[in-house]
Amino acid sequence: MRIAVFVRRAVESTFRDSSNEDIERSEKVALAEASKMIKLRGGDVEVFAIGDKQMVSLLGQLYGATHATLLSDDMFTNLDVYSKADLLISAIRKSRPFDLIMFGEYLQDDPDWLLPYLVADKLNLPHIPRAIRAWSEDSRIICECVYYESIYLKESRVPVVVSMLDALHSSVAILRDVKPKEVTIWDSKFLGIKEIAKKLKVNETKNNLSKRPTLIEYNSYDDLADKIVDLIRK
Repeated sequence: MRIAVFVRRAVESTFRDSSNEDIERSEKVALAEASKMIKLRGGDVEVFAIGDKQMVSLLGQLYGATHATLLSDDMFTNLDVYSKADLLISAIRKSRPFDLIMFGEYLQDDPDWLLPYLVADKLNLPHIPRAIRAWSEDSRIICECVYYESIYLKESRVPVVVSMLDALHSSVAILRDVKPKEVTIWDSKFLGIKEIAKKLKVNETKNNLSKRPTLIEYNSYDDLADKIVDLIRK
């Protein structure tokens, strides 16, 4: 089983002291769930990150990951969320196929909150958001997801994109006997990227995010389509 986990340097990390660096909490949960799956099923967990070469030491110390790839290039600085999605997709396609692609579930005031949704859409993959646990059975990924303080089971055949909440951060257990032997650095030349078209910032495209999202329960895709049309008409 091959799993990709996208990680970012935590906002509260101290840049001057690399020993204090860490990844975002929800991404730590994603890495923990990924490491548990390969412990049971075998396989690889590859972490991807976008950043400068100062992140090499951080990625090299991530327990639970078997490989680490840093996407680093002057062209990759100050990217909006749409450009980050395009860059990640280029890296994913450059790698061997993944069964599972994992993200943290970002708050809607985070500039990257759309990232897992965009990657899933552009790769035409199903996406399971707001997961607190994830495991594999046969060729399926099953998740416990939280919606309005209720827990639902969601599942999908692989390949699939999953976003993890940080609800289990205090109790996550990462596979401690595995970490990357080296960090591979991919630049724009290696990825075959000549330029990145930076699109509108996500803040300019948001609707009123103060409204609570609507949970749609459906029995079939036709039923889902009818309910979406009804919501649009309202």
